[in-house]
Amino acid sequence: MRKRPVTFLLILSLLIPIISMTIITHSDVGFRCQDLPSLPIAVQDPAVVYFNNSIYVIGGMTQGPSYSSAVFIYSHGRWTQGPSLPFPLIGARAVVYNGSIYVVGGLNISGIFGGILKLQGDQWVIVSNSMPRPVYDEGVIVYDNQLYVVGGANFTGLSLSPPSNLIQVYSFSDGSWRIIGKTPQPLSNFGYFFNGSVLFVVGGYVGYASTTASVYEYFPFNNSWVQLPSLASGIEEEAVGYYEGTLFFVGGYYFNYGIIQPGVIAYLYNNTWHYTTYTENVPTEDSGYVQVGNTLYIVGGALLPPQIPTDAFQSVEILLPPPAPKIVYYAAGNETATIVWSDNDSIGYYINYWSSNGQKGSIMTYSTSYTFTNLTNGVKYYFQIIPFNQQGNGTSSQIVVLTPFSVPNPPIIHIKLGDRNATVSWKTTFNGGFPILGYYLFLEGGNITFAKNLGNITSYIFTNLTPSVVYKVGVIAYNQIGNSSEAEVEFVAVEKASVIFVVSKLAEGLLVSWNSTQPSKFILIVTSGTKVVANLTLTNYSVLLKIPFGIYNITLEAINQAGVTTTSAMVSYYIKPEVPDVVVNIVNNYINASWPPSPYAQYYLVYVNNTLVANTTKTSVLIPLSDGYLVIKIIAANAGEESTPYVEKIAYYSSMSQIDATSTYVNSNFTLIRSITPPTTSITDVSINITTAIVVISLFLLSLVIVLVILEKTK
Repeated sequence: MRKRPVTFLLILSLLIPIISMTIITHSDVGFRCQDLPSLPIAVQDPAVVYFNNSIYVIGGMTQGPSYSSAVFIYSHGRWTQGPSLPFPLIGARAVVYNGSIYVVGGLNISGIFGGILKLQGDQWVIVSNSMPRPVYDEGVIVYDNQLYVVGGANFTGLSLSPPSNLIQVYSFSDGSWRIIGKTPQPLSNFGYFFNGSVLFVVGGYVGYASTTASVYEYFPFNNSWVQLPSLASGIEEEAVGYYEGTLFFVGGYYFNYGIIQPGVIAYLYNNTWHYTTYTENVPTEDSGYVQVGNTLYIVGGALLPPQIPTDAFQSVEILLPPPAPKIVYYAAGNETATIVWSDNDSIGYYINYWSSNGQKGSIMTYSTSYTFTNLTNGVKYYFQIIPFNQQGNGTSSQIVVLTPFSVPNPPIIHIKLGDRNATVSWKTTFNGGFPILGYYLFLEGGNITFAKNLGNITSYIFTNLTPSVVYKVGVIAYNQIGNSSEAEVEFVAVEKASVIFVVSKLAEGLLVSWNSTQPSKFILIVTSGTKVVANLTLTNYSVLLKIPFGIYNITLEAINQAGVTTTSAMVSYYIKPEVPDVVVNIVNNYINASWPPSPYAQYYLVYVNNTLVANTTKTSVLIPLSDGYLVIKIIAANAGEESTPYVEKIAYYSSMSQIDATSTYVNSNFTLIRSITPPTTSITDVSINITTAIVVISLFLLSLVIVLVILEKTK
C-alpha cells in the first residue's frame, strides 16, 4: 500500500500556489450526517458493496497495521461476520453482477492480487487471476456484462511512481482480459460513482506525492472521457455520490491552503463546485463507501488528522427539493374542481390556478388533495402544483385543465378480483348538485362485450372471466342534468393457482420445488407427526429443507387474489446407504467380518444362509465356523432404505477328505477354508484301561533289563 510521504507533501505545498476555498452553499441542496453502529474492528481501505439489502465490508487494513481477510455484514441495525476471504486484501474493490459479489484487485503482504474473487454460497472462489496489470485502489464497474478496471496503484511499498492509466476489461462470458484505453492521467485512490451509464471520477493520486483536482465523466458505451469543472484543490481517498443529477463528495485527503481540511462536503451545481458548511461527523479518508438511494454510507477509513484506522460507520444523506408530484385523479364538478396527487415526501404544496376569464390565485396545503369551490361553470381552469420542503420549491407538476359542470363527477371504481370473477363497485365524489339517477356499466375484454343501464345500483359481479386477459370496465353516472365523464379502470382476471411440487432427496436435505399457473405467494408447512418442522413464506419456487431423516407431511399453499390452493404429500426422507466395505478374517474358527460405517446407515443386518443372525449398530460381527457352505450377506440399512448386500461365500471343511470335488459350491466362487485344528485324532480321544497300561509298562522295563545285560557281557 502506498505510504503518504507527509514531509514531502508539506515541502511541496510551499511550492504550489495557494488556492483559497470559498464556502458557497446553494440553498436548494442540504446534507444530513448521522452516526451508525460502529464496525466490529477499526478498518481502512476496505471494499464495500450493497447486496441483498445488506452492506458488506470486505478486507482492509486494521490497526497494527495489518492486512485483513475479514468480511462484516450490516443488516437490520447490527453487524455480523460473513465468509472470510481466502487471503487478506486491502484496496480491493467490489461490485455486484448477476446476483453475486465480485472482489477485484487488492494488495497484501505477498504483493498485488491481479485477479477476481466471487462469493459462492459461503465461500470465495478465484474466477480469474490474470489481470494484465494487477492493481489496487482502482475504480471498478460493471457495464454490458463486462467488468471495467479503471486506473489503480500498481506499485508496493513507499513509492512516488505514478499509478496505472489503463482501462482493463474482463469478459464474464469467456473469462478473457483486454486493455481498451487509458485514463486522461494516471489515477488511483480516486472517488467515483457509476450510475449505470456514466462513471464520475473525482480527484485521485497521480504520482510523485501529488493529487489532482480534475473531475471527469467516463462513458463506457463509446470509451470516451469528458472533463467537468475542477475542484479548488487536489483530493484523494474521498467518498463520492450522485443523486437526482447532483454530484457530491464527502471527506478524503483534501489539502488546501497549506492545510488538511477534514470531513469536507461539496457538490457540483450549475457547473460550479459548492463547498458547504456541513462536515462528516467523523472526518475520514481512505474509507469504504456505498450509496443506497439518496444516502451515502461511509465505512471505516483513516481518521483525520492522525491517519489511523477507525471503526466509525456513518451516513450522509443528500437533501434536495422534492420532485414533481404525480397527479392521480382530477375531476370537475358543479362549480368545483378536485385534484388528488401522490405524496413525494414534501412538507407542503402550492397550487397555482388561473382561468380563461381572468381569475387567478394561489393556495397552500399540507394535504395531497384539494377541491376548489365557487368556480364558474363552463369556464376553463388551469391548475399546477409546486411542492416544497426545507430545501425550497421543487419541480412543478403537469398543468391540469378542468371545466366545472353541473353533471356528476366521474365515479371512483373499485375492483375486487376473485377466482375467474371480478366484483366491480363504485361511488361518486360529487353528484352535480342533484340526486344520482343511475349508472351505465360497460365491460370489454376477451370475448365479452357488456353494456347496461343498471339504475341506482353501485356494484356488479362479472363471472366466467378468462385468466390473464385484460378487461376494461367503465362507469358513467347520470343525474337530471346529464351524464358524467366515463370512469375507466383496467384489470387482469385471475384464477386460483394450480400447483405441482416435486421433492428431491439430497444428502443435505429435501429439495422441494414447484411450478404454479399463477403468480402467488407460497406458504410451505412441513410436519412430522404433530410437530411443525418448518413454516415458510416464500415468493420463489424452490427451497432446501435441512431436516433429519424421517417421514414428513409437506403442504404447499399458493395464495393470490383469487384465493388459496393447497397441495399436500407424505414424503419418506431416507437415502439408500452405500454397500458396506466388508473385510473378512478367520480367527479361532470364527469368521470375523468388519467394515467402516456406511454413509446414511443407521444399523446393519447380517444374514447367514438367508437367516438373520444379527441386527446391530456395530461395524463388526463374529460368525462361528461349521462344516459346509456359508453365504454371508451384510446389508447397511436405515428406517426407510437398505443398501445392496455385501455377499461373502465360504465353503468350510474340518477335513480336506470331506471335500466333494464335484460340488458346485467348490467349483463356483466359494472360498474354500480348511479348519486350523489338525484333522488327526488328539491323544485325549484315545481310550486305555489300567490292565493294558500295566502290561505296557512291564514290557518296557523288561526290555530295559535285557539291554543292560547285553551291555555287561560285552564288557
